[in-house]
Amino acid sequence: MKWLGFAGPATGSRGVRVCVRHAERGSEIARYSATSACKATLDVLHSIMPALDLQILEKFHDLRERRERAVLATVVRTSGSTYRKEGAKLLIPQEGEPVGSISAGCLEADVREIAKRVRETGVPELRRYDNSASDDLVWGLGIGCNGVVEVLVEPITEKTAAVLATVEACVRYHRPVAVATLVCADHGDLRPGARMLVHSDDRVERSLGLALLDEQARVDAKRMLAAERSRSHIYFIEQGEAQVFIEAVWPPRPLVVVGADPDAAPIVALGRQMGFRVVLVDHREAFANPQKYPEADETVVSPREELARAVEYCDRTFVLIKTHNYLDDKQILRVALQSPACYVGQLGPRSRTDDLLRDLSKEGVTFSADQLARLYAPAGLDIGAQDADQIAVSILAEMRAVLAGRVGGSLRQQIQPIHPRS
Repeated sequence: MKWLGFAGPATGSRGVRVCVRHAERGSEIARYSATSACKATLDVLHSIMPALDLQILEKFHDLRERRERAVLATVVRTSGSTYRKEGAKLLIPQEGEPVGSISAGCLEADVREIAKRVRETGVPELRRYDNSASDDLVWGLGIGCNGVVEVLVEPITEKTAAVLATVEACVRYHRPVAVATLVCADHGDLRPGARMLVHSDDRVERSLGLALLDEQARVDAKRMLAAERSRSHIYFIEQGEAQVFIEAVWPPRPLVVVGADPDAAPIVALGRQMGFRVVLVDHREAFANPQKYPEADETVVSPREELARAVEYCDRTFVLIKTHNYLDDKQILRVALQSPACYVGQLGPRSRTDDLLRDLSKEGVTFSADQLARLYAPAGLDIGAQDADQIAVSILAEMRAVLAGRVGGSLRQQIQPIHPRS
């Protein structure tokens, strides 16, 4: 068994692990100090982080090598209708263009002005944009999004860099971690920008500056980590209140595409763009290889008779079956539905899937209602897709809807808010 792109193959094992395993990696993480967060790390991070976060990390390393001061802006709290949610980031260098985004483009100019002051003073600032009132033009922004956004603008210090290095190590070893950041507090001894790390194995690193606050944030960080969510929390402390932003950092969800025919190309590319860790599986080495599919995070070649068990699935795994071979699809469908994978997509018409399930039933293989509820066949949303690119959009849109707990209908028919309100 090998970790996808991270560790070498384990002896006497088969298949590829594509889910988060909470292996004991504490010592490796401890040794991965700030000095280890170098450019070489980006080769690993490229395959496990969304493109936007990767761009921020690449820029961060470039600025650090040139010893150029930079400022980081993070959305720490939202309510109402907002374009970006908690955790969105904008890295602002002293020279050149910023990387990332915290809005649709309406807040960035103002935040860049704040960043100039923060860079000179070294003091973090919290900026609140309230666009819920009808007279929001008073800000001179004219956003009209009917929401509230709070942005923490802070200088990147050595402590910030050290925390980032630890987070990089956690992601490198497939270890979820929660980062608690002090946003503001009614306590003279507490410093905005202080951070505490809460690991999935209950270890805690660093401090927000107050034991009582650390304990309150630790409890919520465990809860946010389990829910894979990020949001701000208000705590009552000795001298008043403290706002702490808790960000859950998880490796991207695996997307296993079984079948490396040409129509897999747009699925692989779009899956990667949407933040999945894409694993392409096929029995033909000439098809499943990094040269043919450079955008795949991993290509796995397996003998045809072992194709169904070429990978192991966990409850965070999305599977798409598209070998275009009936017998291969039948065996892969059986294994995928019997696994804890959260999404099993089968390409092809509904009648073909009905035949697959009927033939499996004749072989004594039946599935529970819960298992069949995770089967999406035909895979994709009904958007009238005709070619490979359009089909990829249809399938990835459905996966995104499943991940968000939505049905994938038209937004104009949506009665509830598009995004959950804070």
